[in-house]
Amino acid sequence: MTEYEWKTGYCEYLFEDPSNQNGNVKVTTLHWTCTVSDPDIPGIPGVTNIGTVSAADQNRVYTLAALQNVPESVMTGWVQQALDNSDQTVQDIEDSLLAQWNDAIQPSGGGITPT
Repeated sequence: MTEYEWKTGYCEYLFEDPSNQNGNVKVTTLHWTCTVSDPDIPGIPGVTNIGTVSAADQNRVYTLAALQNVPESVMTGWVQQALDNSDQTVQDIEDSLLAQWNDAIQPSGGGITPT
């Protein structure tokens, strides 16, 4: 069965008051990966898409200590929400990955390098 794995690897932020680096921070950009694979099909690696999305519209403000303790699963939810509010939705990304995955398991063509 085809599975999608979303991960958030990096979160960018800005200090609300740059002169007070102990103050609140606002999340600005989230870096993500999405991989499609099928554990029932051995020998074919997953297909991965990597990207970033602006989170500025979400207006997420935290203390730095609190932001450092936000679980990845929560940040991944932020990624998906931000994507669905942008020009590239979660469904678009998953559909593109699935098409690439299907081509990997049943290629419609190929190429060679001459010797």
